[in-house]
Amino acid sequence: MLSKAMALDPLFSLGRTGRCSPKKPMKVLLANKSVFKTSTVEPLLGPHKVGQGLEKGDHPVEFMGHPPDGLDSAGGADPSRRGEDLVSLNTFMQHLDNTREAAREVRRLIAAENPEIAHLYNPEHSSLPAMISPLKRAGVKVVLSLHDYKLLCPSQYMLGNGGLCSLCAGKKFWRAASHRCANKSLAQSLMLSATAYYQMARKSYEKIDCFITPSRFMAEMLQKNRFSGSRFEVLPYCVDTRAHQPSLIDEGYILFAGRLSRETGIDTLLRAHNQLDGKVGLRVVGAGPLYDELSRKYPKAEFWGAVSEKLLGNLIDRAGFVVVPSEWYENCSPVMLRAMAAGKPLIGANIGGIPEFIDNEKTGFLFETGCSLLLRQKMEMLLADKKMRRAMGQAARCKAEEDFSLGSHKRRSLAIYQSLLDRG
Repeated sequence: MLSKAMALDPLFSLGRTGRCSPKKPMKVLLANKSVFKTSTVEPLLGPHKVGQGLEKGDHPVEFMGHPPDGLDSAGGADPSRRGEDLVSLNTFMQHLDNTREAAREVRRLIAAENPEIAHLYNPEHSSLPAMISPLKRAGVKVVLSLHDYKLLCPSQYMLGNGGLCSLCAGKKFWRAASHRCANKSLAQSLMLSATAYYQMARKSYEKIDCFITPSRFMAEMLQKNRFSGSRFEVLPYCVDTRAHQPSLIDEGYILFAGRLSRETGIDTLLRAHNQLDGKVGLRVVGAGPLYDELSRKYPKAEFWGAVSEKLLGNLIDRAGFVVVPSEWYENCSPVMLRAMAAGKPLIGANIGGIPEFIDNEKTGFLFETGCSLLLRQKMEMLLADKKMRRAMGQAARCKAEEDFSLGSHKRRSLAIYQSLLDRG
């Protein structure tokens, strides 16, 4: 899976670029919307602890970001609320103000710190041109980590009309307006399309030295549909395998943690659970627009709502296995990594980046997306065999330690930075 080199394009590699130490300490600017963790199911997606790891290796790090304004009720991204940040002229003007502020802050940091590398984790797309231009003028190498499909789909998640959508792929951004992808609002959808074309005209993203994606699937989509000549590295999210030790507890229940909305596949999981014989527990963690409907429709399942990070960790540690039934192009579910760190097998939908993180029949099972029958069969196999769960969980833990630990993430990040500096 991730250990094999990608043959699609010589400019594409997996981020697993060796364990050699950089030739000398490098100055790194890590920029994000927030330097804080912003989700109870988010193991180190943001730059904060990664930056701390770099600093421990004597690499000076400067953080750029701000405290989060707030989270959705599930504690994470909400693909069902596409484009809601463009709702009024006042909000649009605030975006312009944020852009000017971002440009000023970047220029200040360049003057004060003279960074060699700028790693932009998840900046506001509207602010990106203002950030990139001064960095490139100063000769700073710019790395951009992508977490969604904004560069292919103005509404970010490649969803439309109740299912998967790729109508805008290939720079056909006008279709977001014609299909009213932002909350069925023509005005908001026009704004999304116009912004996408503006960014393309500015060639903002063409100035990026290296794109980092959390899955090979996402990198392939971007290369195929827009950036055929750009450099990509696949660097999955990480989990602190020292802080999260394997659990020896197995209470046998099934666990789902995520947003309760159509694209997460929660309805498919609940239908499969309803078909199981006996009283097998399913604990559903998370909130969302389908919470009330699903909790009434499926009384056999336990609906926990949004929970604290500590409680979520406890539920993962005691579960028999974890199910990720996504029905959108999921990249790298943080819940998967946390479950692997706990030594839990996974059952995941065969979609997006999920197959890159589950070794089928070794660390868990894959099933055809949206098929409750196949999902039920996979769950029955794990429920019937505790020894299988333990063996798969141990293999999942080994995979987490080797491929997704914080130390591995830091080494790969440094190798990417060094390769950019070596190119001059």
